[in-house]
Amino acid sequence: MLRAPPATSASAVLYTSRDKVAKLTKAGDLEAATAGAVELVRAAWQRGLDAGAAPRHDFVRRLTGMSKGAIRAPDELPAYAALAVRTLEERIAVVGVVERYGTFIDVLKHTLSSAGAHDAFFDSFKASVKNKASVSTSRVLAALAADHPQLCAAHNASLSYEWDVYRAAVRVADRQCVAALGAAACRESRRRLAYER
Repeated sequence: MLRAPPATSASAVLYTSRDKVAKLTKAGDLEAATAGAVELVRAAWQRGLDAGAAPRHDFVRRLTGMSKGAIRAPDELPAYAALAVRTLEERIAVVGVVERYGTFIDVLKHTLSSAGAHDAFFDSFKASVKNKASVSTSRVLAALAADHPQLCAAHNASLSYEWDVYRAAVRVADRQCVAALGAAACRESRRRLAYER
């Protein structure tokens, strides 16, 4: 299951700073908590850019089986990104993207369950999805885009290999959706896709 790269990146910062975010939300002021969370993500993204960090490649690393830090030189990334895309296209039975979670569950259900035998089981996953974060990643991203557009553009550029893999995941998920559910069922899912770059 892949998620749009900026959302993945912001969510990782919020997760690793969850104690700070929890303190921000204790006062019950969602606006102030969101502003604090925006500052945490902004600062982390800026530090990464200032340090001249190598382009992010978490999706590439995971889909190629590389351990953290194994891809040492940025010039290795294109070949590993291509391998990650081939892995998605050739080896993953059902590819999902977070922004289309419900459709992913429907394709999974169709692929793994015969004649509706386990529909309630699969549908329970769609019903149970709730964002448990005290501050929404989408709110943080919207505030960052409005207040720090140059930072967002620079950070997004550092996610180029993540975007390559994510776009491939979307293409594969689309193909799998059409094969499992038919084109009409997948059109609505395509409209719901967010975070296009």
